[in-house]
Amino acid sequence: MCLDPVTLFGTSAAGIAGGGAAVGGIQTIGLLGSSGAFNLATGSLTSGLYSSVANMGLSSLMQIGSFGASAYGQAYSAGIYEQNLRQQADIYAYRAKVAENNAMMAEYAADIEADTFDKRLRALKGSQSPTAAKSGVVINQDSPLKIAADTAREGMLERLQILNRGEVAAFAERTGAESAKSAERRTKYSAGTVESSTGVGILTDAFDTGRSLLRNT
Repeated sequence: MCLDPVTLFGTSAAGIAGGGAAVGGIQTIGLLGSSGAFNLATGSLTSGLYSSVANMGLSSLMQIGSFGASAYGQAYSAGIYEQNLRQQADIYAYRAKVAENNAMMAEYAADIEADTFDKRLRALKGSQSPTAAKSGVVINQDSPLKIAADTAREGMLERLQILNRGEVAAFAERTGAESAKSAERRTKYSAGTVESSTGVGILTDAFDTGRSLLRNT
């Protein structure tokens, strides 16, 4: 809809051209003024609001201004707080991914270490028989047999310990990842409630301000 000057500001007694036809001799009132001039005090749309504001005392105007400043401050602070919470949630998510990756790396490193130990153990077992043969004893009998059995048993225990250390480290990292994920969920939930709680606070202040103004009128 296009609002022409006559609709907005009315016409003066001298008349004003509009739509190809002159409207003259009569003073009319527009939405935002009268007699062809901008005037909030006389406009049909703004005269009531202007009159109400003009009749307000200084204390009432200051009270409204204080509420406006407070509402703006609350909304601004809430926006910053929500942004900080969401950034913190992103940090928790990153920590969770790092911890999960560390858990996989701990297990992988344990497997590599166990394989390396197996190679050293096989080399050790292979060197025990020639050494025993050079000493003049029968291979795989008596002392050499006991040595071979002890080596195999200790090697198996050592390999299990290596793998167990990897599992323990991986479990600790995965526990940390779950804690970070839990913190991320809590922080995101808190960020989601900032706007609504701030709105409730502003509405409460608005109600209190309106009730105070009514008491003062």
